[in-house]
Amino acid sequence: RRKIPPTRAHTSFALKASAALVKDGQATKLATTGAWEFEFYHSPIPSKRRGRFIYPYFAIWADHNSGSSIRTQLLDPRSHIQALQELFLNMVLDRECLPDFVLVRRAEARAILAPLAQSLGFGMQMRMNLSAIDSQNRAILNHLIY
Repeated sequence: RRKIPPTRAHTSFALKASAALVKDGQATKLATTGAWEFEFYHSPIPSKRRGRFIYPYFAIWADHNSGSSIRTQLLDPRSHIQALQELFLNMVLDRECLPDFVLVRRAEARAILAPLAQSLGFGMQMRMNLSAIDSQNRAILNHLIY
């Protein structure tokens, strides 16, 4: 499967959306809270759209400290980059907090969130061990198997 890197349009969207948060003063009102873990990958189960099967992306967000799930979402592989950026911004607004750090396993995930990190001021770290995500992946796999 071919990886689609973020384009200038994706970066432009992320910067405009986060700039709107800053301009409205919402970003400065947000509390910061620990670290979030983020991972996305192709779903092992196909979805039928317009008469053909596609493998959507499955995105998982978790709280690093508590291990609890923040959100899971299926995303269309043709528009997943902007959808992931929108999802992050919606989570920030819904939870009324901004993570201090987002922990990711792959450079592709880091590249997608980098424009938001730069404009909103949260850090990003690459880690191979994402314990909360790995725990959720095991639970999802057990659910699919049994």
